[in-house]
Amino acid sequence: MIQRIAVMGAGSLGTILGAYLSKAGRDVVLIDAYQAHVDALNQNGAHITGAVEMTVPVKAITPEQMEGQYDLFFYLAKQTYNDVAIPQMMAHMGEGSVICTGQNGLPERAVSKAVGVHRTLGSPVGWGATFMGPGCSALTSTSQAFYLGTLDGQITEKLLEVKSILEDMCPVHVSENLMGYRWTKLLVNCTFSGLSASFGCTFGDVLDDPRAVRLAVKLGAECIAVAKGCGVRMEPHSLAGDLDQVFVWGDEDTIAGSVAAVRKGWEPHRKLVASMAQDLAHGRKCEIDAINGVASESGVDAHVPTPINDMVVHVVKGIQDGKWKGSFDNLKFFEGLY
Repeated sequence: MIQRIAVMGAGSLGTILGAYLSKAGRDVVLIDAYQAHVDALNQNGAHITGAVEMTVPVKAITPEQMEGQYDLFFYLAKQTYNDVAIPQMMAHMGEGSVICTGQNGLPERAVSKAVGVHRTLGSPVGWGATFMGPGCSALTSTSQAFYLGTLDGQITEKLLEVKSILEDMCPVHVSENLMGYRWTKLLVNCTFSGLSASFGCTFGDVLDDPRAVRLAVKLGAECIAVAKGCGVRMEPHSLAGDLDQVFVWGDEDTIAGSVAAVRKGWEPHRKLVASMAQDLAHGRKCEIDAINGVASESGVDAHVPTPINDMVVHVVKGIQDGKWKGSFDNLKFFEGLY
């Protein structure tokens, strides 16, 4: 039975999830290396703004303050911290403990390699958030959902117990096709998060710019082709339905239809600024290798070209290295590709 819960990585997403679980009376601790954030959470509670307004008393610690064993880790730190965070969690896992990763990309690879397939759950996050500062996170999506599964597709008692916990926040969709949901979420991140980082803008800015939204369609079409090449059956998106019917690249009439469908489907997320864009704005290394980089690498394995994803990686790494800034001026790098 799951009793002690830890949210490993109490950033934008982790602060919100931790607040909801605390509000529900769960025995949960929020873990983060940012001392000022930990202090603010303990002193003032978790302040959630945006789609909801609430302040919830929570317990927060730094990784060095972890004690004993935790039955469940919700792992929400960026994959750039895997080499540090995964061993920290492993040191506080018991025989029946599990890690449920809600990270971006295809994070179950790294987690299962460390702790085993049977102790790894995946939960793609169907909502967005922005870290506002110590103790505060904004819920930027007007609808929320989690998707939950195991790598081998089994629906276990542990999985159903985790489902009931996540339902303290929002609906949870359990699936035997976790990788299908992962690729659906990866497509969303490759398109709007990748372009938000490339141009230093909100998802809404991408929707409103006729060139950027075309790039989003082309990026999505690339991801769909790669997923098919890898033998993955992608799951429908909660707002946009079957993505292979939305992100369709073809003649101008086809593209216009795709643009209209994308604008309609992503309208509820227009205020979101990708966490990668937030990292770049603060001079931090971002997760581009775990997002568009994964699509590009998987494309090589599947023999599917991914020129737009490749260019997003190039542009974002250039911003990260200080060669250029995140702005719509970076559209010039994509000329001739779409």
